[in-house]
Order: sequence, then C-alpha cells, then structure tokens
Amino acid sequence: MSHEATLWAVKACDVPLDERMVLVYLADCHCPDNGCLATPERLAEDAGIEAGDLREILKRLEARRKIVRFADTDRWLLEFEPVFASFAGGARS
Repeated sequence: MSHEATLWAVKACDVPLDERMVLVYLADCHCPDNGCLATPERLAEDAGIEAGDLREILKRLEARRKIVRFADTDRWLLEFEPVFASFAGGARS
C-alpha cells in the first residue's frame, strides 16, 4: 500500500462515491515502484461488489482518465503517478 496513493484516492472528490471506493481499493494494491497490481476478481471481492459492476466502474474510471490498465495484464497506473500522462494514451486494452 502506498500512503500517497491512498490519500489521492480518498481526495478524489470529482468522481462518484462508487468510483472513489474502487480507487481506494486500487490504492491499497499500489506499490510506488511497480504501480498497482490487482486482478479485477480481487478488487471485486475486496470491495464487496459484483464483478460486472466493477467492470463498469473501471471503464468509467478509465474514461475519466483516473486509471489506465496495461493491456492484457493486471497492472494499473493511477492518475497521481508521475508517469501516468505518458502511458494514458496508449497502454489501455
């Protein structure tokens, strides 16, 4: 867990509460050296939501450019990370 990631997620007041909750769970899986490693199944289980609902929330977060998922992986970058802007355009699946 990264304190910086958690603080960013908690302060993400520009997104609905369900999206902010998922950001907090992503932040809980964040490592400053490797970004965020979390399977959608783990996120859904941790957040206590259905997998289909989680997929929709993740899509909305990607559309809002809060997160980016590396294609065909369970690695995510979060908006606050310095390298986010360079990956946000082409890393999505």
